[in-house]
Amino acid sequence: MKSSNNPDSNTKTEDDLITVEYQGVELTAKFILRTKRDFAIEILSPYSGFLTGLHKPYFADPKSSFLNEEGLFKAEGMLIKLYIILKQFFDNLESIESEFPIIRQEHEVTDSKIWDIKVELKNLKSKMKKEKLTPLEYQRSIKPLKKEIKNLKCSKFDSFERLLEKNLQTIVPYNLRFEFYEFLIKETKAI
Repeated sequence: MKSSNNPDSNTKTEDDLITVEYQGVELTAKFILRTKRDFAIEILSPYSGFLTGLHKPYFADPKSSFLNEEGLFKAEGMLIKLYIILKQFFDNLESIESEFPIIRQEHEVTDSKIWDIKVELKNLKSKMKKEKLTPLEYQRSIKPLKKEIKNLKCSKFDSFERLLEKNLQTIVPYNLRFEFYEFLIKETKAI
């Protein structure tokens, strides 16, 4: 068994598996990617199917490598952080699921608005091809529409992020937000 500097955990690894004991709970994950500069792990137990990882740019520390003990230590820390977030998520899942249909409905409305704007963009392009609009007029017409699409896409997940912030006492990494969203979509379809 290989130990880390974290007093609440013990770690052992067999090939690509990592097992960490954290506050009396055994956590298991596997490396799905491990290079000198990057690693990604997938938690297997007590939750499964969620990913986390780390990338270290070469210029940050050219001598370090995730292929040695540093990689194992970092993976252990990331696994513990992932577990803490997942535990909060699943402890509050009932509350999150109760509000999720409202958010899905908001997303459907937003998607509908985006679709309508895309149709309008196609119509403007058609008018330009038929020479009812000059290329300059076309460009001036599409610029605010493209900006509106961008803003709608950015705002689409604001309500979901607020829901997570309301129910979790930690910041959820960007990639995990999408995994939670996909998980909730599958859960609500199964009901």
